[in-house]
Amino acid sequence: ASVTSVYGAQLASPDADVLAAVAGDEITLTVSPRDKFGNKTVFGPGARVRVSAVVDGDERLEFEDRGGPRAEATLRGALTAAGSYLLRATIGDEPLAGYPRILQIVPGATDPRRCVLFGDAIAGVDCGAQSSLTMHAADRFGNLRATGGDVVDLSMLAPDGKTVVAASVSDHADGTYGAAFKLDQAGAWGLQLIVNGRGGRTDVAEVTANFGPCRAQDCTFAGFGMDGLEGVTTLSSSQIRVFPIAYESANRRMSGKESLSVRVLTPSGGISAVDLRFDRGQYFGTYRWTQPGLHTVSVSLEQEAVVGSPFTVEALAALPEIRELENMSVGDINAILVKMTPDASSQALASLPPEQAAEALAGHSGAAAARMMNGMFPSATAQVLSGMPAAAAAA
Repeated sequence: ASVTSVYGAQLASPDADVLAAVAGDEITLTVSPRDKFGNKTVFGPGARVRVSAVVDGDERLEFEDRGGPRAEATLRGALTAAGSYLLRATIGDEPLAGYPRILQIVPGATDPRRCVLFGDAIAGVDCGAQSSLTMHAADRFGNLRATGGDVVDLSMLAPDGKTVVAASVSDHADGTYGAAFKLDQAGAWGLQLIVNGRGGRTDVAEVTANFGPCRAQDCTFAGFGMDGLEGVTTLSSSQIRVFPIAYESANRRMSGKESLSVRVLTPSGGISAVDLRFDRGQYFGTYRWTQPGLHTVSVSLEQEAVVGSPFTVEALAALPEIRELENMSVGDINAILVKMTPDASSQALASLPPEQAAEALAGHSGAAAARMMNGMFPSATAQVLSGMPAAAAAA
């Protein structure tokens, strides 16, 4: 018989025979021999006390015999991996009284350097979107904790080094902590984790923020006379530029694959689509105003109106200059004439050389040609008709 004292471990509960100890803490067993009547005695020659921790039949640790007087044996050991062990203690081939017994190793205090971070945010987040990641607390040996109660602070330093975003942390009471945050700059954000006032580098050093697909509310536009610096007149051309709101401030760019459209509703009720070209992360389009009056312009991305759309543009009537018409192709002149009022079209035709005016009218019906020439001087009309094919002139 013998008496065994255990230090560094305690009963897991008053009504259980399970010992519990913290990972990494030293456990000491002191064995005092007794004779069959319970009297103190000494170990006999060659008697050896052996203590070991076993998991599934596999010996994980043999306690070190620190020696001592023949009347006492002292053995020490420390287990770093959390879990349940079978603690065996023998003298020779005989088990000590009360052994084997169960030893439960529990995780120690949280060490921020060994905590595990995981979640979709690790692979990257979208700028301006609510993002989250999860931290699982672990002790200095990497044992994952199963209880909460830690004071966790998670912050991120912006790529420009000027902004710090503190995440909103929630304790799940199971050893894990959720962190919610929103990053407004593209690039790598440095991550800092502080637990119970202690900081340290984790397995994740940064979170990368990327610009997600541009949505209608992320974009804006300029041009088409919106700046108010120059008026819009008929036969003049205006340019529209569609770009991300953060184009300058955060270097955000569009991809060139967006479904973007710019449409102009003319005073006559027609709808014209503006041809767009993509260049350096933004779109440009040019439109020629052919009718005087109020135009409604709509800009949409993925069938959603861009902020500020639709808007109206007032095109003021203006006669085309001769050099402008003379430099246009017949097709361009035809497209303009049909959209102009009779007064404007007759003045435009009168400004052209008779043969060019006749060529522009050749593709139109007699009624349309008559409407466009209505208001011209008879002599000018005669000159234009003389240059037209006989059938068209007769009509």
